[in-house]
Amino acid sequence: MALCGGLVIGGVISGGASSGVERIVVHRGDTLWGIAASRYPGDDVQARVAEIEAGNHLAGAALSPGQILILPAP
Repeated sequence: MALCGGLVIGGVISGGASSGVERIVVHRGDTLWGIAASRYPGDDVQARVAEIEAGNHLAGAALSPGQILILPAP
């Protein structure tokens, strides 16, 4: 019984709750503006770009192919 309870709790901790973020890989030609516009349609793109920059500790808008970005939940 205790083992079953541990498995249930472990499932909730490791994957049962959504973290609210998405990870994407940057491709050649991607821009923060383009990523924000496509991932958050209807939102303030400039504000979303600022969130992505802050969340990924970017010093500017330059991206490199293969770079992994963490995007906040919509």
